[in-house]
Amino acid sequence: MVKGINLITLYYTDPHGHHQPLDYRIYDKAANKTKNDYFQEMLAEVLAWGLQPAFVTGDSWYSSAANLR
Repeated sequence: MVKGINLITLYYTDPHGHHQPLDYRIYDKAANKTKNDYFQEMLAEVLAWGLQPAFVTGDSWYSSAANLR
């Protein structure tokens, strides 16, 4: 862990227990984006790849109204 670097990871687990990271972003204050913005971008990207998850979960940090919709 490096102080000041925030890594945001989108992680996939299938019904059989197989899991892997799908996407990641390094939080950059200069980009003027929130962690919710990064989450929404990553989710839209993997959905465009054709992934059709039954559920999307996250910790309470990502519980904005826009993410819950």
